Amino acid sequence: EHLWSNFGIRSLSTKDPFFMQGDKYWTEPIWIPMNYLLLRGLKYYYLENPNASEFYTALRENIIKNTVKTWRETHNFWENYDSFTGEGKGFPSFTGWTTLVLLIFSENY
Repeated sequence: EHLWSNFGIRSLSTKDPFFMQGDKYWTEPIWIPMNYLLLRGLKYYYLENPNASEFYTALRENIIKNTVKTWRETHNFWENYDSFTGEGKGFPSFTGWTTLVLLIFSENY
């Protein structure tokens, strides 16, 4: 509950004393590479567990929906995403690691 958001897993728990501290670059947003690795691990090692399967499906859907929504609004993939609003943050046109969402979409881990 402290890492979950409707847009992906946060980079830091909301209960961590460093959450939202400093410039917030590393302490609040959603990073697609971290979420990709989490989904990959769940798919290969834990999907036989019903709770993990439910978590995997919900997380995958949240990431895809938010990235597609943001793409439609801004025509950009973003460096990271706000964990409260889903808004693209950081560098726009970030076609590096954020394009991992295409592998998430196709479940190609």
